[in-house]
Amino acid sequence: MKKNQVIRTILKLAIAFSVFISGSIFAYDTIIIYGRETCGLTKRFRNQLETERIQYTFYDVDRYANKSQEMFTKVDRFYPGVETVKFPVVDVNGTVLISPDVPTFKQYLNTQVTQTYQNNYNYNNYSNQNQYNYPIQVYGRETCGLTKYFISQLQANGTNYVFYDVDNDYNRNNEMFNKVYAKYPDINTFKFPVVDVQGNILLSPNFNDFKNVYLAGNTSNKPAQVATPKPQIKKTPPQKQAAIKTNVYSSNNVVVLYGRESCGLTQSFRRQLEADNTRYTFYDVDLDQMRQSEMFNKVNYYYPGMEMITFPVVEVNGRVLISPQYGDFIRYLRVNPTQSSNFPVLPSDQSPVLIYGSESCKLTRNFRKQLDQNKTNYTFFDVEKDTNKQTEMFSKVNTYYPDLAVIMYPVVDVNGSILVSPNISEFNKIQKQ
Repeated sequence: MKKNQVIRTILKLAIAFSVFISGSIFAYDTIIIYGRETCGLTKRFRNQLETERIQYTFYDVDRYANKSQEMFTKVDRFYPGVETVKFPVVDVNGTVLISPDVPTFKQYLNTQVTQTYQNNYNYNNYSNQNQYNYPIQVYGRETCGLTKYFISQLQANGTNYVFYDVDNDYNRNNEMFNKVYAKYPDINTFKFPVVDVQGNILLSPNFNDFKNVYLAGNTSNKPAQVATPKPQIKKTPPQKQAAIKTNVYSSNNVVVLYGRESCGLTQSFRRQLEADNTRYTFYDVDLDQMRQSEMFNKVNYYYPGMEMITFPVVEVNGRVLISPQYGDFIRYLRVNPTQSSNFPVLPSDQSPVLIYGSESCKLTRNFRKQLDQNKTNYTFFDVEKDTNKQTEMFSKVNTYYPDLAVIMYPVVDVNGSILVSPNISEFNKIQKQ
């Protein structure tokens, strides 16, 4: 009899413990919403989730072409043959729902909402915990140099922390993005590490910024103030300025490099660009997940089915090259017309003015009418009918305006300069440059 009572007691404790664990640690809901900022159904669904304190990640598919493709891939996998998709499309723990109501959506959550989010990490309320003993949470990659350096500084300072490698932990990766977007809802890109300091989310902070935030609420850890002497400024005679090398290439070139700081081929290519005084933008894809996704999206568009990529990946005036020889690269550079004609000009079968928009857009029609009146040669792409050109348009806009939240038609490419919904005066000014 006593033996049966002991067994029943152990079972009750095990069940109680499993319920506690499922509601506090392991029950983690991964919720992704695809839709449009301007869609009423999407807004209402998001408002209902926020009212019930349900964390989620939202992607505006008009703004991110790669997320639009990701959404359709998921829909095709779950609903093969479907022709019409109604927003929002919701991925909840791997199950894809099309325009669900909230009660239907809740059926796919790991736990009850009230239980899950009472125990979830709270960004603002720390009344139930000692915030000074709460460990610092660091999100990053084991292979990321900035993350490793930041952790070494934490260790040298004796600071308690917890590290999550987001490449090896999908839940922590999603948790990181939720925290970042809760703090910075309009952010497009960020670098590792992401540091949670007692609810304050810091993006790739230097150690002094981290200490200022951490010590602001932790007076017990503040070091004694030590007077430091003013640094002596050593005056040096002015140096003779070196002659500036004239660049034969046009300033209208758009050159974007994707690679790694530690990659020898990437660094060699950058040195050649700098030796020619060619302006470019470089993204270390180990430190910036969004740029890494952008790179793969461009490569998959230009080279479908490619399995191996060698750095650097170079986008030059809308063309994507994979680990090109420098001689091949400069074939795609535009040249200043006043410079030597020995340099190759960008091969092109298109007019120098490209317009992306919609036939149904009044602003686009008016802009084209003004160009026609001025007898300006241009090529028009209706991006609602040509998804490839839509992807090309988003790529150009995101390169020039990475923080732009809303894109209005028309998008105009004038010899490599990107204008978003310009008036004719702005266009004429750029065209004459």
